[in-house]
Amino acid sequence: MMPFDERFDWLWRVVIDAASAADISVVRADEIHEAGVVIDQIKAAIERADAVIGVCTDRNANVFYELGMALGQHEAILLAESETDLPFDLQHRRAILYEDQSVDLGWLRDQVRDALVATIAARPSSRVLAAPARADLMLVQRGGVAASQSTTSSTMNIPLELENVGTGPAALWWVKLQVPDGSTSSMWRLGERITRDEEGRCVAEWVARDAQDVVALGPPKKLEPRLHVEVAQEDAESLPLRYIIGAQDTSVREGVLDVGFRGGGPVATVES
Repeated sequence: MMPFDERFDWLWRVVIDAASAADISVVRADEIHEAGVVIDQIKAAIERADAVIGVCTDRNANVFYELGMALGQHEAILLAESETDLPFDLQHRRAILYEDQSVDLGWLRDQVRDALVATIAARPSSRVLAAPARADLMLVQRGGVAASQSTTSSTMNIPLELENVGTGPAALWWVKLQVPDGSTSSMWRLGERITRDEEGRCVAEWVARDAQDVVALGPPKKLEPRLHVEVAQEDAESLPLRYIIGAQDTSVREGVLDVGFRGGGPVATVES
């Protein structure tokens, strides 16, 4: 929902790029070419939508009318050039402020993309008449595991993939792997120092610090972390690393990444 004015064409292109980056289709009212009453078609499109975007810049009356219809069904994504474009009844809602066309377009695209992904992921399925598209995040070990051994420990470099194998987008907030209690083995992300949780257990984490860091995983997009594990001698045969994946829609997947040296070589298997 935005003013039909060529001054906003650049912003419409940003929205299109953001939706495309998240594998989401987007339509504007002037792209509805069916015969019929326009406002009825807009209302029907709002009801079918999984997310709506409203551009509040210039306080366009038609945009606010359509937003009024949408807000009973959606948490609308609001865009505005400044806070003064937001009337009192909308000022308590979060909005993406872009100042003007000189804004960093890549930043704005990412903001819109992440807002779309998060909004769709959090949308109550009871509002969706058809079977809702759902994200399904899965940790997968792919490719060869590089390893070296010494008399006291073994080192493994494990390529992993975090895949969205579901039918809908996901807003990934964190992935955490944890060494079992009592183990002297350690692990870390390549290039980073070893970290430990509050209880002293060794952990490896991929965490979004804030909304701008959220990883949008629309199928079939992937995140490809690499893990460096130093396996203590007593854990050489089997070191079960517990993993937890958290996403914006509060869905959590837990499982075990079992690493060790078996059958004459390094092995890493994922059990969900």
